[in-house]
Formats: sequence, structure tokens, C-alpha cells
Amino acid sequence: MENNKALIQGSSSMKNVRQNDDELENEDSDYIASDEEDGDDDDSYIDDSEEDECVDLNIVFPPETFCVVNTNVRSMTTNTPTTTADFQDEIHEDSDVLHTPPESEDEELGNNYPTFKMGDGSIGVQFQKGLTFNNKQQANEAIRDYAMETMKSLYLKKNEKEFMVVKCDHSGCPFHVRISKRIRNPFWQIVSFIDEHACPRTPRNRQAKTNYLAKKIVSTLRHTPEMKVNGLIALAIEKWGVKLSHDQTYWAKLRAIEIIQGAGRDQFLYLRSYADELRESNRNSTVIIQCDMANVGPVFQRIYVCLEACKAAFAFTCRPLIGLDACFLKGEHGGQLMAAVGQDGNNQIFLIAYAVVEAETKESWQWFLNLLLEDLNNVQPNQYTFISDRQKGLVPTIQNLGNHVEQRLCVKHLYGNWSKKYPGLELKQVFWMAARATIVPTWERAMN
Repeated sequence: MENNKALIQGSSSMKNVRQNDDELENEDSDYIASDEEDGDDDDSYIDDSEEDECVDLNIVFPPETFCVVNTNVRSMTTNTPTTTADFQDEIHEDSDVLHTPPESEDEELGNNYPTFKMGDGSIGVQFQKGLTFNNKQQANEAIRDYAMETMKSLYLKKNEKEFMVVKCDHSGCPFHVRISKRIRNPFWQIVSFIDEHACPRTPRNRQAKTNYLAKKIVSTLRHTPEMKVNGLIALAIEKWGVKLSHDQTYWAKLRAIEIIQGAGRDQFLYLRSYADELRESNRNSTVIIQCDMANVGPVFQRIYVCLEACKAAFAFTCRPLIGLDACFLKGEHGGQLMAAVGQDGNNQIFLIAYAVVEAETKESWQWFLNLLLEDLNNVQPNQYTFISDRQKGLVPTIQNLGNHVEQRLCVKHLYGNWSKKYPGLELKQVFWMAARATIVPTWERAMN
């Protein structure tokens, strides 16, 4: 019956629509459409006559087709104002403490375990039960710092893949630390800690290794690179209560300087670039590098440097008197530093050339002097005089250079050797009188 009523109502409404259309045609019978209106598409017409009509969806769709909405979920579009009370937990929360996310695999370990952080040395290392480390290496570094700062000699009694046990070096001391790797977690944690000592302080510490000391004294040597080994020994006693040997402190200082300046072995890679830069910045300078060939490639042996400004200034403005000397190079690679110097018009030392050689021998002096004379004669040919002590191989080398050079010996070094055989103040005064004589009669009077 209801369907029949709906069909009757639908047919009556259709009749009303047709009557309205007939009336519109009668009223607009004289109207003629333009070309523009003829071109409009009838499909673009939208019937919004029922736009405001309320439709009951429960009639069209059964209620069981709708899903149940969870009333506990707060709408994202709720315009609830935000107040400072919402951030009170974040304001008063310590950012250094990390909480375990809910329902994570770390939930059973707790929420407030402290995390170890490497400091700058201003704050001491503090251990407590439950302290976590990122990895085993960080745990080892923390143990070493803790032992040095507390001035206790600690060692790893057990160092396994999954755990470590730290004990005091003194027998009978109850100190004990056990650090284990957590199951199913990527961090290490102190699971047992007894912070009690029944041992006296000792000047020896197992953790005072050379590499560790080098890293710790880098900041000191960066500001005071001239600090001696004895000063570093005193610093270690004051800071860590440990007495280091002279050799251990020396090697620790050497490695610390390498950290600051770069390893000396790596600097040899830039030696040719250094030579090119010298030639580019000071034209006509002489820079010669001599290497020995080996299975691994060329191995550095010698380098000779004579800048154009130095040799030209000496040849034209200084007296033709050249002092020669050599000294040891203290370092990992050793060697000898040779230098040729003169005196300027103010009687100040004037550098002419220098070289680094493997050892002080007759052959190395011959190589250095031949290059030096070649540079000076190319600028200003002259008869030069060399003054030196009785260096190994230097005296016969100068004699073999020829008659165009002369040789003199340093009086200070001569008197040092002479006074061992002829001591006495009177002989010393006569010796220096003969050395300072500028005319023959004065020299004869001193000798007689």
C-alpha cells in the first residue's frame, strides 16, 4: 500500500511540473534565444532545488551499516586553549634523564636509569648502580678516568664479551664493580657496585698508560708547549697522585705534540709542496730534496734550503766569513740539522742556508758545502773563509774544497779541549791574548 501511495504522489507531481512548463512556454512565446545561449551545454545545469532538504540517512541505510565511534578519542579539531600548565612537566623535567617509552622492550629495566656522559674533566666521574654506557669502549674509558681521579689502582679482573669485573689492585680491598651488557638491549650497565676501599694510596697506577696520558696533557701543552718533562711529572703527581718515569712522560709528551701538530710521519707527504711554495714565494731560491729508493717507494734522506734573499744579502753586504755547525734533531726520526751563518753590519747572526741530513759525516758535509758555494758564487764570486769547531769529517772536507777557501777554528771550542790538558787562569789569559791579536808583534808577545 505504501508503494502504491508513493507512485500516486509521484504521478501527481509530474503532472504539476508539466502544467508549470506549459505556462512558461505561453509566457515566453515571443522570446528568441541568442547564439551564445544556444551554445550552452545543458549538462552544466545543476539542480539545487533540493539542496537544503534534510535527508534522514537512517531511512536510506540501515543503522547497522555505521561503525561505532570511540568516544574516548578527543577530536583533533577541538579548539581547547593551551595553557602553561600543559608544559609544567617539561619545564621541571631534567633533560639529562631519559625515560623508557611505554610498552617497549626496555620497560622491565625501569624508567630513570642515569646515562654516563663523557665530560671535559671539570666534573669528576661518578659511579652508581644502574649507570648505563653506550658501549663497552665508553665503559672502559670511564673506568680509566675513575681510577685516575680517585687515585686508586684498578684493573679488569675479568674482561669477557658480555661483562666486565673491576677490582682494586690491593689484595683484600672490597672494591668491586660489575658491568654487564643488557639482554636484548644495546647498552652496558653497572649491575653491582661496592664503593669501599681498604687500601692506601700508591704512586703507581695500572691505568696510567702512555696513550691515556698523552690525551690528558694535550690541553696543557697546547697553552704551554715549552713545558719540560720534569714539569709534566710534577703535574701528574699533583693531579692524579701518580709518579711517572722520565721515559714514559717523554713519550707521552711526544704523542701529545703529535696530536696537536699532526704526526711527523704524515708531514713528509707535504715536503714537495713545501719546496714548491718556497720557490714560488722567493724566486731563484734553491730547495733540493734527496731520497733513497726502497721497495715501498722513495724514502726521505736530505733536504737543502737556501733562499734567494738570504744568499744575495750575504754576498753583497756581509763579510765573507761563514760559520758552520750542526746539531742533533730530537724526535721520532732523528737526523742532523746543518747551518751556515754569517754576521751582518750589526754583528748579528745572519742565516745563509740550512740542511737536514741523516747523519754528520764527511759525505754529508761535502754535499752541503758544494751546494752552498755554488749558490754564493752564482750571486757574487768571492774567496770565503769558514770557521767551525772540529766537527766530524768537516776539517778534511774544507781542505778538499780547494785553494779558493780558507779555514779557521773556533777559539772557544779550542780552549775547551786545550784547558783539559793545560788548566790554569794564567794560561787562559795568555791564550785569549794570542787569539785577539790583530798584529804580529802582539801575537809573538803572547806566545813568548
